[in-house]
Amino acid sequence: MKNTKFIALTMASAMTIISLCGCEMPFISGKASEDDVLEAADGFLDAVLKVNGKKALKLVIEDDSESDYFEDESVFQDTTFGEAILAEAEYEADEDSIEFKKNNKKCEVEYTITMPDFGEVQDNYYENLDIDDAIENSDEEELTVTIELELEDDEWRVSNFEDVCNDIYGDMFLQYEGEVIADPGNGVTVPTETRDISKTDYTKEEVRDASWAEGVLVFNDKVMVLPTDFSDFLKDWVITGGDKDENYILNPGDSEYIYMQMLGASYTTVTVKVANWNSDGPIALKDGQVAYISYFNSKDSVKMSAYLPGGVTFGMTPEEVMAIYGEPDYYYESDDSEYISLDYNCYPTITLNVSFSKADGMNNFSYGYYGDNPFAES
Repeated sequence: MKNTKFIALTMASAMTIISLCGCEMPFISGKASEDDVLEAADGFLDAVLKVNGKKALKLVIEDDSESDYFEDESVFQDTTFGEAILAEAEYEADEDSIEFKKNNKKCEVEYTITMPDFGEVQDNYYENLDIDDAIENSDEEELTVTIELELEDDEWRVSNFEDVCNDIYGDMFLQYEGEVIADPGNGVTVPTETRDISKTDYTKEEVRDASWAEGVLVFNDKVMVLPTDFSDFLKDWVITGGDKDENYILNPGDSEYIYMQMLGASYTTVTVKVANWNSDGPIALKDGQVAYISYFNSKDSVKMSAYLPGGVTFGMTPEEVMAIYGEPDYYYESDDSEYISLDYNCYPTITLNVSFSKADGMNNFSYGYYGDNPFAES
């Protein structure tokens, strides 16, 4: 009992002396403060992996809180593919790595993130155009990131958020990769404005004479003028993969990417973007419009009559396509020259990607209105 009283009196005396000297008690970097650091870092990492920029920016230092990083088109062009990968990510903090600095006002901690290998997912996806299967059949990769934090108004906030985001996202949200060889929109016959959406009476001959940016093609021996009714697709194709059926609800302006398989042909698949662009209210998916189509012509696919504007079709070489469309906006060639990709962009409306293998020539195209409704009244 005497010892307890002595310790209490000693602590009280020390507090009195510090108070009289006008000194502040030092911040204690014990178990409680480590928990605070991990709570802040975990919350930030959760937001980043969910691509929730609004939440992430609430957890960074004040100088970065107004950043437009999550609106940067050089990082974000389409999040559909990347979000599917990040949804499978798991992370773990290395608590032994926690290090306090600058009088315990700064701290850093390492995290290990495990998620599907982005490169493998890409390769698998181009095989069958099913993102769920692509992820399931890909190995995992581990990524180590260091999160740096600072103490602001008694709260730990992340101070290197762009570095962390860049390390995690990489090229995950880009529509294309490769060397920029021209300014966007330089294709030879690209119109300055998209065609009149009311024109729906193209013939096959007119498709062969059309500019690439007119949004028309022949697919499965049928002329398609994008956007076209999704109900037409449901006559020959069935929805496969994912959790959306033909009765899934689309609100005005919304769109969803849907994976489909040709009836009676298990290796013939297509990805379409189905949008609600014509209605002021919610509609069922089956009543939507196909605004974008991506098709991979694998060796096992059913051979069909399909060609793009200008008569561009499967088996052509990059040189033959460029002779019709002109120099692309973006050109990518793999190191072994086994894969080549050409991108044509008519901002902010329509895009076209055609891809080639060395053995088969042109074997893939992605074509249509990739972004928001270009026909909406402003």
